Amino acid sequence: MPILHQPYYVIDFKGVACKFDILINDMPAYSYDDTGTLTSQVPINQLILHSGTQSLSYVMRPMAGTHHLSENSSLEIKVAVAEVLNLRQSTVIAEFKPVKIETQTPMLELKQQFSFKAEVPYQLMGWSAGMALNHDPAIRSDLNQAYARIRQILLNKDYAAFRKLYEVKLSEVDKAIYSNAKESEDDWQEMIDYISQPGMEVKFDDKSAQMHFYGGGKVVTLIKPNHEPALYFENVKEKEEYQLPFLFYRKAPGLPLTVIR
Repeated sequence: MPILHQPYYVIDFKGVACKFDILINDMPAYSYDDTGTLTSQVPINQLILHSGTQSLSYVMRPMAGTHHLSENSSLEIKVAVAEVLNLRQSTVIAEFKPVKIETQTPMLELKQQFSFKAEVPYQLMGWSAGMALNHDPAIRSDLNQAYARIRQILLNKDYAAFRKLYEVKLSEVDKAIYSNAKESEDDWQEMIDYISQPGMEVKFDDKSAQMHFYGGGKVVTLIKPNHEPALYFENVKEKEEYQLPFLFYRKAPGLPLTVIR
């Protein structure tokens, strides 16, 4: 394979008769909580902090209305890379075939982990130097406060303050996807224009949402039982939702939680 100057990594996947979560380096890349068959592709550069060995893992769960994985349940995943300016010419660098489900013993879920190599022209700090959060007894309280602050900022339509909360994330993601200042600003404005539409309301489900830890316990978020983010925008009249996932880490003891992805 030729050397790529700006390699852009994606995962291609096909899930059949199951719900599933796919993680890159123990960070969520994609979650599917519906029924039927899904074939799709998502970028993963923002979850690759540096060159070298990367981990890919997944969790398969039974479809809605069922209690166990069936013999038809499967998940196939491929990792592909292309030059960012020529995404149609991609090369598959790793392929993980579906695992055969044995139905003699009912399976509530199936977890698998693999690895692949990636070469990128950047190095990000990300969550790697963050504090362990999964054993902090105050983390739920701190997390609720972080979400409450964001919700109030959005209710106030203080998008300058909202942008400031995103600074670390935006800086790293822009570097990982080779985005220039104009592209970044255009993407940001597109999001703000969308959530500012008449009828859009901020929703925060702090009742049923549960904490989920990622990044080896250094990253935390709140997720609803349907595996969607706890904070989102909803336009009831238009029957539209805009999800706002927030993945937080703590850089050092005593510092507030910071949005990292």
